[in-house]
Amino acid sequence: MASKVKYYKLGDESDYEVISYDNKTVEINNVREKEKQEDEYSKTVSEGLKSVLDKDIEDLSKKLESINKKIVTTLATNNVLYDENLSNDVALIDDNLVKVENIISKVIIEKESMKIGIFSSKKNEKREKQRSLNEAIDFLTRCQNDIIALRDEYNKLVERKEQVKDIDKKEEKDTSASLEQTINFYLNQKKES
Repeated sequence: MASKVKYYKLGDESDYEVISYDNKTVEINNVREKEKQEDEYSKTVSEGLKSVLDKDIEDLSKKLESINKKIVTTLATNNVLYDENLSNDVALIDDNLVKVENIISKVIIEKESMKIGIFSSKKNEKREKQRSLNEAIDFLTRCQNDIIALRDEYNKLVERKEQVKDIDKKEEKDTSASLEQTINFYLNQKKES
């Protein structure tokens, strides 16, 4: 069973801590040095997390760009004109979703506007166009679902990034609070003298 013995120097806690293991092994630790190492480790981990999160967000932007290209290609192959400019910036993903919904609605309206009657000319071409538009609607709906999944993932990454920032801010406040306490201590000692 290990027992910790803390030493004090003139009213303050010492920088060292002695741990004794059954009076046979004695370990002396520098507590302040450990705290500094933990702070450096914490800062390094926070910076690493930020860079990983930034890289993940960048990857989401690339995936969004790929989806947008597929949407444009699908519309072009079906001769569907659109006036929506899809953004490749994942931060504007909600705007993209609205634009994709508008595009899907436009394709549906175009498909429904094609009437095939008994006396219609070019029935086979119209049926082929309707089939092609049905496939386009299905594909665009899948793309929309993929964009929704990207949005959810982006929101999670942003939330994690905010949590890392909050930890950094808390650590900065803790160090500034301890600095403030030290300054107040010395100011109070001067006033007492």
